[in-house]
Amino acid sequence: MRQAVLDGEAAHYDARIIALLRETSTEATLFITGLWAKTYPSQARSFASDPLFELANHSWDHRAFRSPCYGLAAVTTDSARRRQISRTVAYLRELTGVTTRHFRFPGGCHSSSDVSLVYDEAHIPVQWDVVSGDPFQTDASVIVDNVLQGTRGGSIIVMHMNGRPNAPKTYRALRTIIPELKSRGYRFVTLSTLLGS
Repeated sequence: MRQAVLDGEAAHYDARIIALLRETSTEATLFITGLWAKTYPSQARSFASDPLFELANHSWDHRAFRSPCYGLAAVTTDSARRRQISRTVAYLRELTGVTTRHFRFPGGCHSSSDVSLVYDEAHIPVQWDVVSGDPFQTDASVIVDNVLQGTRGGSIIVMHMNGRPNAPKTYRALRTIIPELKSRGYRFVTLSTLLGS
């Protein structure tokens, strides 16, 4: 069976997406910021206690590690970059009991030295190979086409669970993507399963 990973970022929260993943028994790695977890503590605890999901580190407040990066404010020193990771680790551990192992750069922007820094912070930096294009996309079929055309065995699909206004059509797209990929023989797994980490 081929495997694929859903890599979700929570900036706000579209509860329908999580409900759909649960209804379809679809595993996912949820990259969340420490600030998001602080804003939505009950949801973070719920995700952490659900065996379908794996929590992962997406920095404290979603500031870019390098700029320019899609208009994101940037972290400008290595010590501040380290704090973006370590502060989130500490907060998620205290809140949920989970110690994260994977890190995704906000906006995907980074340098080779940032990769080394993430490893030094006992995390595995993760990028993706399938860009869903769901941010600000108002046509669910575009997201569906991007994912279905790009997914291969071992793919990491980046999507967002914020909902409106940032990702207004993710839920609708997932209603097609999940059953279609499963019908093609894919099995959704967490990053830890995919990477053996």
